[in-house]
Amino acid sequence: MATSILANFQTDVEADLEWRQKEVRAIKRSIVTATSDEERNALRRALITVLYAHLEGGFKIAVSSYIRVINDRKLEVQESNPHIAASAWAGMFKELANSAKKNDFFRNSLPDDAKLHAFARHAEFVTSLRKFEGVPVSIDDTKIVDTEGNIDQVVIAKILFRLGLPPNTLERKFADLQYLRKIRNPIAHGERELATEAHCQKYEQTVFAVLSRIRDLLSKAISEQSFLRAS
Repeated sequence: MATSILANFQTDVEADLEWRQKEVRAIKRSIVTATSDEERNALRRALITVLYAHLEGGFKIAVSSYIRVINDRKLEVQESNPHIAASAWAGMFKELANSAKKNDFFRNSLPDDAKLHAFARHAEFVTSLRKFEGVPVSIDDTKIVDTEGNIDQVVIAKILFRLGLPPNTLERKFADLQYLRKIRNPIAHGERELATEAHCQKYEQTVFAVLSRIRDLLSKAISEQSFLRAS
């Protein structure tokens, strides 16, 4: 059963990775057959933005597929590692931290009593906690897989941490990702940034190395059931 789950995950991620690589190869062929430096530069600029889109999209697909594996297990909270449980209860914790939320009974008579309303939220949390302890863990990937519109090593590390995975997994790629971000951002914002062949090669290598590393990390996590609470 565990083997088939891992195989299905890997099949989905590999298929996603494959079409992304095909699209990049198609643009590269157009660059080779371009008839002028101006045309080649325009295509390279387009390739940089497409590669960034594939980095963000491929990462989201892989992590969302991993979350789906967890959700399909229908784990109880006590079975899950603390990060998975916290991610599953993200909405509940958000309500707990919402200082604008007032207790209905004291909303009009004591609207500014912060301590009282905080206590009310705490009591409500305890009630919710008892209710949800027996509910299967279900993570909303739209709340966890937030690339903040500008994916880089820091954003990836934060998302991996929320899922109980090693946030330093891309430490060696940090410099490359930051360097490439400096190339991509001016192009994406419409500036006349020159995109060289070396830029494109470096960006392509880094993007697909990162996506492959994420695929391997998540495959290992599924194989080792890293989402379970340590015994």
